Amino acid sequence: MALDFPSSPINGQEFPGSNGITYVYDATAGLWYVKTSESIGVNFLADNAVTTPKIADGAVTEEKISLVGGSVVGYQEGFWAPSVMVQGSDIANGNSGIWAWEGVPNSNSGPGGASPFIDAAQFEHTWHRIGNQVTLTAWVRFTVPGGNLTGKLVWERLPYPLRQPLNNQTYYARSGDAVLQNVPYPANMVNSAPYIWTGPSGSDDRVGIRFSSNLGQSGAELVGGDIIENSTISYTITYQTDDTTWTPNNGATLD
Repeated sequence: MALDFPSSPINGQEFPGSNGITYVYDATAGLWYVKTSESIGVNFLADNAVTTPKIADGAVTEEKISLVGGSVVGYQEGFWAPSVMVQGSDIANGNSGIWAWEGVPNSNSGPGGASPFIDAAQFEHTWHRIGNQVTLTAWVRFTVPGGNLTGKLVWERLPYPLRQPLNNQTYYARSGDAVLQNVPYPANMVNSAPYIWTGPSGSDDRVGIRFSSNLGQSGAELVGGDIIENSTISYTITYQTDDTTWTPNNGATLD
């Protein structure tokens, strides 16, 4: 049953709801808040008990919610806009090795143009963030081989920077899986997985693909020349960020 709040409350007025929760009126915001000394259990909330006119952006914060055994964490999702390219091909000298530039497949706006090309209908990159963990997904089908390109194939322009390693760490925490179709594997390599790395001060955050043997031995990284006609790569990778602004970078959008 919906709560019947007083029609002309004054600032600080308390209202004992029939659901067992006490509310306090904030005249400045024009909103009823749950009294902070109270906690909300799932059994107290009935259908339509809380309606959108009673909740505005920022009205409910962690300080206004009493939690038992947990905490409130932020969530975001959207599309990210990577440059898919052979590492180092962003030098404006007309060289090839750029499949997509700043999220646009087959873009001519990047240095040297976008050559080789990819299938724009099979080019999708999404992301979501929960707390300090960012998860990226990628799906790309290449339509033109990489030829003799020997540089590493990478996805640059991450939505959030990588968290700097903790004391005594030399690696960046991440986990993920990759699926490669119509991509020749190096000799003795049978598995592949995405990896993530960075340059000085987060200036070169990027995702690449690394091969490994069935014994877990790490092998070569995927390079531009490994791409042949109709090669398809998809992956999901999760990494940690130390960003506190909650404002995505590098053209990433929010849904």
